[in-house]
Amino acid sequence: MGADAGPAPLKGFRDAIAKYPDIVIVHEAEAKWLRDEARTQFEHALAAQPAIDLVYGHNDPMATGAWLAAKAAGREKEMKFVGIDGLPGKDGGAQAVLDGKLSATFLYPNCGKEAIEAAAKILKGEKVERKIPLKTATITKENAAQYVR
Repeated sequence: MGADAGPAPLKGFRDAIAKYPDIVIVHEAEAKWLRDEARTQFEHALAAQPAIDLVYGHNDPMATGAWLAAKAAGREKEMKFVGIDGLPGKDGGAQAVLDGKLSATFLYPNCGKEAIEAAAKILKGEKVERKIPLKTATITKENAAQYVR
Protein backbone atom coordinates (compact mmCIF):
# COMPACT_ATOMS: atom_id res chain seq x y z
CA MET A 1 0.00 0.00 0.00
CA GLY A 2 1.27 3.45 -0.75
CA ALA A 3 0.50 6.90 -2.00
CA ASP A 4 2.00 8.14 -5.22
CA ALA A 5 2.48 11.88 -5.18
CA GLY A 6 4.61 12.01 -8.33
CA PRO A 7 3.79 10.27 -11.60
CA ALA A 8 0.08 9.68 -10.90
CA PRO A 9 -0.94 13.36 -10.79
CA LEU A 10 1.17 14.10 -13.87
CA LYS A 11 -0.42 11.26 -15.81
CA GLY A 12 -3.90 12.33 -14.67
CA PHE A 13 -3.18 15.91 -15.67
CA ARG A 14 -1.86 14.92 -19.09
CA ASP A 15 -4.77 12.55 -19.70
CA ALA A 16 -7.26 15.26 -18.79
CA ILE A 17 -5.78 17.98 -20.98
CA ALA A 18 -5.31 15.60 -23.92
CA LYS A 19 -9.05 15.93 -24.45
CA TYR A 20 -8.60 19.64 -25.16
CA PRO A 21 -6.28 20.22 -28.12
CA ASP A 22 -6.44 24.00 -27.62
CA ILE A 23 -4.53 23.66 -24.34
CA VAL A 24 -0.82 24.04 -25.00
CA ILE A 25 1.87 23.50 -22.39
CA VAL A 26 4.32 26.37 -22.90
CA HIS A 27 6.74 25.55 -20.09
CA GLU A 28 7.54 22.62 -17.81
CA ALA A 29 9.97 22.60 -14.92
CA GLU A 30 11.09 20.29 -12.14
CA ALA A 31 10.79 22.15 -8.85
CA LYS A 32 11.50 19.26 -6.47
CA TRP A 33 8.22 19.85 -4.57
CA LEU A 34 9.68 23.07 -3.10
CA ARG A 35 8.19 26.57 -3.09
CA ASP A 36 11.52 28.37 -3.48
CA GLU A 37 12.63 26.11 -6.32
CA ALA A 38 9.29 26.65 -8.07
CA ARG A 39 9.71 30.39 -7.68
CA THR A 40 13.13 30.25 -9.32
CA GLN A 41 11.91 27.97 -12.11
CA PHE A 42 8.88 30.14 -12.78
CA GLU A 43 11.05 33.25 -13.06
CA HIS A 44 12.57 31.52 -16.12
CA ALA A 45 9.12 30.72 -17.50
CA LEU A 46 8.02 34.34 -17.11
CA ALA A 47 11.12 35.56 -18.92
CA ALA A 48 10.56 33.12 -21.79
CA GLN A 49 6.78 33.34 -22.13
CA PRO A 50 4.94 36.60 -22.78
CA ALA A 51 1.53 34.96 -22.26
CA ILE A 52 0.64 32.35 -19.64
CA ASP A 53 -2.99 31.63 -18.80
CA LEU A 54 -2.71 28.97 -16.13
CA VAL A 55 -0.04 27.54 -13.86
CA TYR A 56 -0.49 24.01 -12.52
CA GLY A 57 1.69 22.84 -9.64
CA HIS A 58 1.82 19.24 -8.49
CA ASN A 59 1.58 20.57 -4.95
CA ASP A 60 0.46 23.78 -3.31
CA PRO A 61 3.96 24.98 -2.34
CA MET A 62 5.09 24.83 -5.99
CA ALA A 63 1.95 26.61 -7.21
CA THR A 64 2.46 29.26 -4.51
CA GLY A 65 6.13 29.63 -5.45
CA ALA A 66 5.09 30.31 -9.04
CA TRP A 67 2.59 32.88 -7.80
CA LEU A 68 5.34 34.60 -5.79
CA ALA A 69 7.52 34.85 -8.90
CA ALA A 70 4.62 36.22 -10.93
CA LYS A 71 3.79 38.74 -8.20
CA ALA A 72 7.41 39.91 -8.07
CA ALA A 73 7.25 40.43 -11.85
CA GLY A 74 3.90 42.23 -11.60
CA ARG A 75 2.20 39.51 -13.65
CA GLU A 76 0.20 37.55 -11.06
CA LYS A 77 -3.14 38.94 -12.29
CA GLU A 78 -2.50 37.71 -15.86
CA MET A 79 -2.91 34.06 -14.96
CA LYS A 80 -4.57 31.59 -12.62
CA PHE A 81 -2.65 29.29 -10.28
CA VAL A 82 -3.81 25.81 -9.33
CA GLY A 83 -2.22 23.39 -6.89
CA ILE A 84 -2.78 19.99 -5.36
CA ASP A 85 -2.85 19.08 -1.66
CA GLY A 86 -5.42 21.35 -0.09
CA LEU A 87 -3.65 21.01 3.22
CA PRO A 88 -5.03 22.95 6.19
CA GLY A 89 -3.09 25.52 8.17
CA LYS A 90 -1.75 29.00 7.59
CA ASP A 91 0.69 27.84 4.89
CA GLY A 92 -1.65 25.31 3.28
CA GLY A 93 -3.32 25.39 -0.09
CA ALA A 94 -6.78 26.15 1.25
CA GLN A 95 -5.41 29.29 2.91
CA ALA A 96 -3.62 30.23 -0.33
CA VAL A 97 -6.98 30.03 -2.08
CA LEU A 98 -8.57 32.26 0.56
CA ASP A 99 -5.65 34.69 0.22
CA GLY A 100 -6.16 34.89 -3.55
CA LYS A 101 -2.81 33.33 -4.42
CA LEU A 102 -4.33 30.15 -5.84
CA SER A 103 -7.53 30.02 -7.86
CA ALA A 104 -8.09 26.45 -6.69
CA THR A 105 -6.45 23.44 -5.16
CA PHE A 106 -7.50 19.84 -5.06
CA LEU A 107 -7.59 17.93 -1.80
CA TYR A 108 -5.10 15.06 -2.02
CA PRO A 109 -5.65 12.96 1.09
CA ASN A 110 -2.56 11.49 2.74
CA CYS A 111 -4.47 8.23 3.35
CA GLY A 112 -3.03 7.80 6.86
CA LYS A 113 -6.40 6.81 8.36
CA GLU A 114 -7.08 4.32 5.56
CA ALA A 115 -3.59 2.81 5.92
CA ILE A 116 -4.04 2.28 9.66
CA GLU A 117 -7.49 0.74 9.15
CA ALA A 118 -6.12 -1.60 6.47
CA ALA A 119 -3.17 -2.59 8.67
CA ALA A 120 -5.50 -3.36 11.57
CA LYS A 121 -7.62 -5.61 9.31
CA ILE A 122 -4.52 -7.41 8.05
CA LEU A 123 -3.37 -8.01 11.62
CA LYS A 124 -6.79 -9.49 12.40
CA GLY A 125 -6.58 -11.73 9.34
CA GLU A 126 -9.41 -9.88 7.60
CA LYS A 127 -9.61 -9.24 3.88
CA VAL A 128 -8.42 -5.84 2.62
CA GLU A 129 -9.40 -4.41 -0.74
CA ARG A 130 -6.47 -4.07 -3.16
CA LYS A 131 -7.56 -0.54 -4.05
CA ILE A 132 -9.01 1.90 -1.58
CA PRO A 133 -10.51 5.00 -3.21
CA LEU A 134 -9.80 8.22 -1.37
CA LYS A 135 -12.16 11.16 -1.12
CA THR A 136 -10.99 14.30 -2.82
CA ALA A 137 -12.49 17.74 -3.31
CA THR A 138 -12.04 20.84 -5.38
CA ILE A 139 -11.23 23.76 -3.09
CA THR A 140 -12.17 27.20 -4.38
CA LYS A 141 -12.83 30.60 -2.84
CA GLU A 142 -16.42 29.51 -2.21
CA ASN A 143 -15.56 26.57 0.06
CA ALA A 144 -11.92 27.10 1.14
CA ALA A 145 -12.81 28.32 4.63
CA GLN A 146 -14.13 24.88 5.60
CA TYR A 147 -10.71 23.36 4.77
CA VAL A 148 -8.65 25.84 6.80
CA ARG A 149 -8.41 24.59 10.38
